Amino acid sequence: MAFADSDNKKVIRDGWDLPILNRWSGLIGRKLTYFGLPGPRMLDLRAWATVLERRRDAVEERPKPKAKRALADEAAAELQRNALRYGLADGLEILRGDIGNIIMDGVDSLGVQPQLSDTQPAERARFAYDLHNLDFDGGLGFIVRKTGEAPRVDAIKKLIERQKGQSFVLMLTVNVRNTLGPNIEDFLDRLNRLPAGDLIGWYQSRGAGEVEYRLKAVVPIIVRSAGETAGFVVRCYPPVAYTGHQSARMVHFCFELTTEDKVFAGVSQQQDAELLRLPLLEATDGLIRFAPQQHPDCDHSTAVAEISFLSPDLSSGELAELLKKLSG
Repeated sequence: MAFADSDNKKVIRDGWDLPILNRWSGLIGRKLTYFGLPGPRMLDLRAWATVLERRRDAVEERPKPKAKRALADEAAAELQRNALRYGLADGLEILRGDIGNIIMDGVDSLGVQPQLSDTQPAERARFAYDLHNLDFDGGLGFIVRKTGEAPRVDAIKKLIERQKGQSFVLMLTVNVRNTLGPNIEDFLDRLNRLPAGDLIGWYQSRGAGEVEYRLKAVVPIIVRSAGETAGFVVRCYPPVAYTGHQSARMVHFCFELTTEDKVFAGVSQQQDAELLRLPLLEATDGLIRFAPQQHPDCDHSTAVAEISFLSPDLSSGELAELLKKLSG
């Protein structure tokens, strides 16, 4: 339970995520329902209050060990107190348990279904949220089953499957720590056999301290593939890396999944090559900039057109200069 905030998380939440959510709200013509991990201080729900509607599901852990359970129970109580304090209690449902398990099972650890799931049995229920905010501070695949499966990767795929027919935004934040190194290497090797394979070598050559670049390569392709299978057109924004609580290195992804075909697969404009050429951004000192290293085929001037919503005042370096040119 990492609750600490930082200037870097704040600039992503306020200067990056909020404009994306405002855009999405404008596209669908209404405010957004929410499912995710706001934490006891409810920082994202407070920051995005103008664009969210009353139906919100907030997940808090419910570990089995007594000491951890007591901390988690206090966190849930603090969340409830802050909901009342900031006028966010109406329509708020607090679910208890691991968010991945809730997504997979369709119920929390107390047997409660998310409020925007349909009336089917929980294991087959569809979700109908406009925004999912997943923050895996423990890593994308820190626990791998003996069968070789990664529960958190499975949960992301299951979430997309449950949302079939309901367009939504997926915000996914992951710690670079994971036990999926061999799996990522194997996935990159298989991508290397595809038409965009000539772009893969650079990602494969990243060292042990550059896991964020490998995640940047594989996560968008995994989400796009799962989204298209469920009939969505998937748009990925450039990922944003930052250093978070206790020096944890994090990568923040944002996807728009738009329903296209309920029978066959969706077809996204961003295929492998376009995703691999996306820049990696970085939040440092409360500003957003281009990360020091980029794929040699990354075109900054073309990429920045997709993120023109970012204020030049919240960015630095070459990114700020390009944004200033776009704004006028």
